[in-house]
Amino acid sequence: MVMGGRQVHPMSHEPHSFTAELRPLVPLKNAADKKDYTLTMYFQQYWRDKRLAYAGIPLNLTLDNRVADQLWVPDTYFLNDKKSFVHGVTVKNRMIRLHPDGTVLYGLRITTTAACMMDLRRYPLDEQNCTLEIESYGYTTDDIEFYWRGGDNAVTGVERIELPQFSIVEYRLVSKNVVFATGKYCHLPF
Repeated sequence: MVMGGRQVHPMSHEPHSFTAELRPLVPLKNAADKKDYTLTMYFQQYWRDKRLAYAGIPLNLTLDNRVADQLWVPDTYFLNDKKSFVHGVTVKNRMIRLHPDGTVLYGLRITTTAACMMDLRRYPLDEQNCTLEIESYGYTTDDIEFYWRGGDNAVTGVERIELPQFSIVEYRLVSKNVVFATGKYCHLPF
Protein backbone atom coordinates (compact mmCIF):
# COMPACT_ATOMS: atom_id res chain seq x y z
CA MET A 1 0.00 0.00 0.00
CA VAL A 2 1.23 3.48 -0.86
CA MET A 3 2.07 5.68 2.11
CA GLY A 4 -0.82 8.07 2.53
CA GLY A 5 -3.05 5.96 0.34
CA ARG A 6 -5.85 7.17 -1.85
CA GLN A 7 -6.84 10.08 0.38
CA VAL A 8 -3.52 11.89 -0.08
CA HIS A 9 -2.75 13.88 -3.22
CA PRO A 10 0.45 12.47 -4.81
CA MET A 11 2.33 15.79 -4.78
CA SER A 12 1.66 18.12 -1.91
CA HIS A 13 4.14 20.91 -2.76
CA GLU A 14 3.72 21.39 -6.51
CA PRO A 15 0.79 21.43 -8.92
CA HIS A 16 -0.16 18.02 -10.24
CA SER A 17 -0.03 17.69 -14.03
CA PHE A 18 -3.08 15.87 -15.30
CA THR A 19 -4.18 15.15 -18.84
CA ALA A 20 -7.45 14.07 -20.34
CA GLU A 21 -8.44 12.31 -23.55
CA LEU A 22 -11.91 11.60 -24.90
CA ARG A 23 -12.85 9.05 -27.51
CA PRO A 24 -16.54 9.02 -28.43
CA LEU A 25 -17.82 5.47 -28.94
CA VAL A 26 -21.35 5.87 -30.22
CA PRO A 27 -23.25 8.65 -31.94
CA LEU A 28 -24.50 11.52 -29.88
CA LYS A 29 -28.19 11.28 -29.14
CA ASN A 30 -30.07 14.54 -29.02
CA ALA A 31 -33.66 15.50 -28.54
CA ALA A 32 -34.08 19.07 -29.73
CA ASP A 33 -36.92 19.70 -27.32
CA LYS A 34 -34.92 18.53 -24.28
CA LYS A 35 -31.86 20.77 -24.71
CA ASP A 36 -29.42 18.04 -23.79
CA TYR A 37 -27.38 15.32 -25.47
CA THR A 38 -26.09 11.88 -24.54
CA LEU A 39 -22.60 10.62 -25.32
CA THR A 40 -20.90 7.28 -24.65
CA MET A 41 -17.11 7.60 -24.54
CA TYR A 42 -13.79 6.36 -23.30
CA PHE A 43 -12.54 8.96 -20.83
CA GLN A 44 -8.84 8.60 -20.10
CA GLN A 45 -6.88 10.52 -17.48
CA TYR A 46 -3.12 10.47 -16.94
CA TRP A 47 -1.04 11.66 -14.01
CA ARG A 48 2.23 10.84 -12.30
CA ASP A 49 2.33 9.58 -8.74
CA LYS A 50 6.00 9.14 -7.82
CA ARG A 51 4.96 6.92 -4.91
CA LEU A 52 3.95 4.27 -7.47
CA ALA A 53 7.24 4.23 -9.43
CA TYR A 54 8.93 0.84 -9.65
CA ALA A 55 12.18 -0.62 -10.98
CA GLY A 56 13.28 -4.02 -12.20
CA ILE A 57 10.36 -4.51 -14.58
CA PRO A 58 10.61 -2.46 -17.79
CA LEU A 59 6.97 -3.10 -18.64
CA ASN A 60 3.76 -1.19 -18.03
CA LEU A 61 1.44 -3.04 -15.67
CA THR A 62 -2.29 -3.28 -16.37
CA LEU A 63 -3.95 -3.74 -13.00
CA ASP A 64 -7.32 -5.13 -11.96
CA ASN A 65 -9.98 -2.39 -12.07
CA ARG A 66 -10.57 -2.80 -8.32
CA VAL A 67 -7.09 -1.38 -7.65
CA ALA A 68 -8.57 2.05 -8.44
CA ASP A 69 -10.29 1.89 -5.06
CA GLN A 70 -6.85 1.80 -3.40
CA LEU A 71 -5.23 4.65 -5.37
CA TRP A 72 -5.56 8.39 -5.39
CA VAL A 73 -7.59 9.39 -8.46
CA PRO A 74 -8.57 12.91 -9.54
CA ASP A 75 -12.01 14.15 -8.52
CA THR A 76 -12.90 14.96 -12.12
CA TYR A 77 -16.50 15.75 -12.99
CA PHE A 78 -18.55 17.09 -15.90
CA LEU A 79 -19.82 20.54 -15.00
CA ASN A 80 -22.86 20.43 -17.30
CA ASP A 81 -23.72 16.80 -16.50
CA LYS A 82 -27.34 15.86 -15.90
CA LYS A 83 -26.82 12.12 -15.51
CA SER A 84 -23.78 9.87 -16.01
CA PHE A 85 -22.72 6.33 -15.30
CA VAL A 86 -19.68 4.10 -15.67
CA HIS A 87 -20.58 0.95 -17.60
CA GLY A 88 -20.46 -2.26 -15.59
CA VAL A 89 -20.97 -5.30 -17.82
CA THR A 90 -19.39 -7.74 -17.04
CA VAL A 91 -17.21 -5.81 -14.61
CA LYS A 92 -16.93 -2.10 -13.89
CA ASN A 93 -15.47 -0.63 -17.12
CA ARG A 94 -12.40 1.07 -15.74
CA MET A 95 -8.74 0.44 -16.38
CA ILE A 96 -5.57 1.19 -14.43
CA ARG A 97 -2.25 1.00 -16.24
CA LEU A 98 0.90 1.78 -14.27
CA HIS A 99 4.20 2.85 -15.88
CA PRO A 100 7.65 2.39 -14.27
CA ASP A 101 8.03 6.15 -13.64
CA GLY A 102 4.76 6.24 -11.66
CA THR A 103 2.59 7.52 -14.51
CA VAL A 104 -0.97 6.26 -14.12
CA LEU A 105 -3.46 5.81 -16.95
CA TYR A 106 -7.00 5.68 -15.60
CA GLY A 107 -9.60 4.86 -18.24
CA LEU A 108 -13.37 4.74 -17.90
CA ARG A 109 -16.20 3.88 -20.28
CA ILE A 110 -18.83 6.46 -19.47
CA THR A 111 -22.23 7.47 -20.77
CA THR A 112 -23.20 11.02 -19.90
CA THR A 113 -26.21 13.17 -20.61
CA ALA A 114 -25.12 16.80 -20.61
CA ALA A 115 -27.02 20.06 -20.78
CA CYS A 116 -26.79 22.10 -23.97
CA MET A 117 -28.13 25.62 -23.72
CA MET A 118 -29.78 25.89 -27.12
CA ASP A 119 -30.79 29.19 -28.66
CA LEU A 120 -33.63 28.38 -31.06
CA ARG A 121 -34.60 31.95 -31.96
CA ARG A 122 -33.27 31.53 -35.52
CA TYR A 123 -34.75 28.03 -36.01
CA PRO A 124 -34.50 26.34 -38.52
CA LEU A 125 -31.35 28.33 -39.45
CA ASP A 126 -29.87 28.15 -35.97
CA GLU A 127 -26.43 26.91 -34.93
CA GLN A 128 -25.91 25.40 -31.49
CA ASN A 129 -22.78 25.26 -29.39
CA CYS A 130 -22.90 22.20 -27.14
CA THR A 131 -19.98 21.48 -24.82
CA LEU A 132 -18.78 18.87 -22.38
CA GLU A 133 -17.14 20.79 -19.54
CA ILE A 134 -14.53 19.05 -17.39
CA GLU A 135 -13.25 20.28 -14.01
CA SER A 136 -11.82 19.11 -10.72
CA TYR A 137 -14.47 19.20 -8.02
CA GLY A 138 -12.23 20.14 -5.11
CA TYR A 139 -8.62 20.61 -6.23
CA THR A 140 -7.65 24.15 -7.21
CA THR A 141 -4.88 25.14 -9.62
CA ASP A 142 -2.55 25.16 -6.60
CA ASP A 143 -3.03 21.37 -6.46
CA ILE A 144 -3.75 20.15 -9.97
CA GLU A 145 -3.37 21.35 -13.57
CA PHE A 146 -5.63 19.97 -16.28
CA TYR A 147 -4.71 20.04 -19.95
CA TRP A 148 -5.62 18.13 -23.07
CA ARG A 149 -3.09 15.35 -23.68
CA GLY A 150 -2.12 15.42 -27.33
CA GLY A 151 -3.32 19.00 -27.84
CA ASP A 152 -5.87 19.22 -30.63
CA ASN A 153 -5.68 15.43 -31.11
CA ALA A 154 -6.85 14.64 -27.57
CA VAL A 155 -10.39 13.92 -28.77
CA THR A 156 -10.69 11.21 -31.40
CA GLY A 157 -13.65 9.68 -33.22
CA VAL A 158 -15.58 12.91 -33.79
CA GLU A 159 -15.52 12.30 -37.55
CA ARG A 160 -17.54 9.08 -37.01
CA ILE A 161 -20.36 10.77 -35.10
CA GLU A 162 -23.61 10.84 -37.05
CA LEU A 163 -26.54 12.95 -35.95
CA PRO A 164 -29.85 12.66 -37.78
CA GLN A 165 -30.89 16.29 -37.20
CA PHE A 166 -27.51 17.99 -36.76
CA SER A 167 -24.09 18.43 -38.33
CA ILE A 168 -20.86 18.88 -36.40
CA VAL A 169 -19.30 21.90 -38.06
CA GLU A 170 -16.26 22.13 -35.78
CA TYR A 171 -15.02 21.34 -32.32
CA ARG A 172 -12.46 23.05 -30.15
CA LEU A 173 -10.45 21.94 -27.16
CA VAL A 174 -9.95 24.74 -24.68
CA SER A 175 -7.94 24.92 -21.46
CA LYS A 176 -8.72 27.79 -19.13
CA ASN A 177 -9.07 28.70 -15.48
CA VAL A 178 -12.26 29.74 -13.73
CA VAL A 179 -12.56 31.46 -10.36
CA PHE A 180 -15.14 30.59 -7.72
CA ALA A 181 -15.43 31.62 -4.07
CA THR A 182 -13.42 28.52 -3.12
CA GLY A 183 -10.49 29.22 -5.48
CA LYS A 184 -9.24 29.00 -9.05
CA TYR A 185 -9.93 25.78 -10.97
CA CYS A 186 -8.82 24.31 -14.30
CA HIS A 187 -11.66 24.08 -16.83
CA LEU A 188 -11.57 21.96 -20.00
CA PRO A 189 -14.54 22.57 -22.29
CA PHE A 190 -14.84 20.42 -25.43
